Amino acid sequence: MTATVEEPVKTGGWRLWLAGATVLVCAALVVLVAGGLDRETVRDKADQQSLDFGLPVAWIHQDQTALDPPFPARVSVASPLENPTDLSGLAFLVDLLVVLAVLGAGVLVVRRLARPRA
Repeated sequence: MTATVEEPVKTGGWRLWLAGATVLVCAALVVLVAGGLDRETVRDKADQQSLDFGLPVAWIHQDQTALDPPFPARVSVASPLENPTDLSGLAFLVDLLVVLAVLGAGVLVVRRLARPRA
């Protein structure tokens, strides 16, 4: 008589990776859109030299002195081809982690509320 060894049941590892990748892409899109929609108030030409965009941590830094809006003005990210732009990868990652933490907390709350009461 030979002993059989049971193989561990796979729980769909590729589905977990796919779900994680989807959440990561969605979080990155949220950070990108938030950076693009962020606005700054400029009161004079000197304020246009260093504008910071991105929520909650600024990761887009832009010099918009080439533009000539009426002051005071509310400005957002302008074309990086026409305005000197610096991007901070570390600040982008911090923003991404904040969004992922909020999403994770939301999932935990939903799971907690969806749990049947005994």
